[in-house]
Amino acid sequence: MDIPVSADIVGGFADSHLELEYNISKLIEAGIVGVNIEDSINEGTLKQISEQVKNLEVIRSVAQRYQVHLVINARIDTYWQNGDSSDIEETIERAYAYKKAGADCIFVPGITNLEEVRELRKKVNCPINLLANNLPIEKLQELKIERLSLGGLPFRATLGYLSASINELQMKTNLNSFNKYAMNYNKLMEWFM
Repeated sequence: MDIPVSADIVGGFADSHLELEYNISKLIEAGIVGVNIEDSINEGTLKQISEQVKNLEVIRSVAQRYQVHLVINARIDTYWQNGDSSDIEETIERAYAYKKAGADCIFVPGITNLEEVRELRKKVNCPINLLANNLPIEKLQELKIERLSLGGLPFRATLGYLSASINELQMKTNLNSFNKYAMNYNKLMEWFM
């Protein structure tokens, strides 16, 4: 396949900076051109800013050794972990630190308040990636948000649709859920021909 591929490396899949260096080396050798790395820990807490800064510096250093520009998308999980109670100032503080450490762009999943998105855009001078949610796309375009990610939304929507359809079958009512989104065979064949 001759297209650029970016890898979601979660937290780096490493327990040390040496392991992180090794993992990034192997990804670069495999041809990966970018990585997404998050600042949360499996237990639902956030890494210290200094810890994530060091991880980003390690990643950038390895890429420089290979003489490639690896695109680093630093995921800031303040909203993902804390929901609406998150502090926009902490998110901005992390964005500054991560950019300075070598991140090319930041990803803030879970932010749902348009005014906070506006503040983020005003104060953060690098590309911003948001998770597609109920924020109006045209407003995000006006704010010059560079990237929207779907994450697990298509999968969860498919499961929701399937659940509603199964419920209709179990209730012996009708098949409106199935019929509403069913593709006709000609269109389906166009996709696979």
